[in-house]
This record gives sequence, C-alpha cells and structure tokens, in this order.
Amino acid sequence: MVHDLPGVGENLQDHYGAILTYRSKLPLTINDLMTSRWRQVKAGLQYALMRRGPLTISAAQGAFVRSSPLVGAPDIQFLFQTFSHDEYDEGLHNFSGFANVVCPLRPESRGRLSLRSSDPNAAP
Repeated sequence: MVHDLPGVGENLQDHYGAILTYRSKLPLTINDLMTSRWRQVKAGLQYALMRRGPLTISAAQGAFVRSSPLVGAPDIQFLFQTFSHDEYDEGLHNFSGFANVVCPLRPESRGRLSLRSSDPNAAP
C-alpha cells in the first residue's frame, strides 16, 4: 500500500567524494589486520591488556578546509583512512592499503524523486 506523505522524496542531495587509494609496502594497515585472524587477536589483546595498538586510533583522520577565503565556513572535508576499499559494502581490499578521501560538505544542487503510480513494481 502506498501512502501519500508530502515532502518525501524532496530536497535530495548528492554527497559525492573522490577516493585515492595507495598500496603500502609494509603490512601495517587495517586491511592487513582484518585479513589475518592472528593480527585481529593480537590487536584485541594489545588493546584489552595495555590500551595500545591499532585499535587505539580512529580508522580515519580528517581536516575541514575552506575552498576559498570568501566562504564563511569550511566546505570541503579531507580524510586519511588507514584502510582501503572501493565501496563500503564490498569490504576492504585484499592488499595492504590506505586511502585519501575528499568530499564537499554542503552541495548546493537539489533534486527530487517521485512515484508515477501506486504500483510498487513501477519505476519512479
């Protein structure tokens, strides 16, 4: 059953970003940790017993910057990730890797998505 609810599908914004992936020559990224049961156990013990090791830092560190001195607040985010991937839901790369990500924070374009009919199999 389709219920009309005003505003649903309105004011959609794309939050795109660019990912630059790098291979590491040393096995020290989260990719390496997640592909080895031994490294996972070791990291868990390091954290549980000594509060040290790879689980004590965030997987991504970032910075917010202004694209221009005329912009009132930062409008671009830069992230350095201690892991690498293509899509979040596809998991990490099977090599030792890290990534830099850049994305705009407040996109100005807006869009909408609406239904053509109450048939759930019909394309929007």
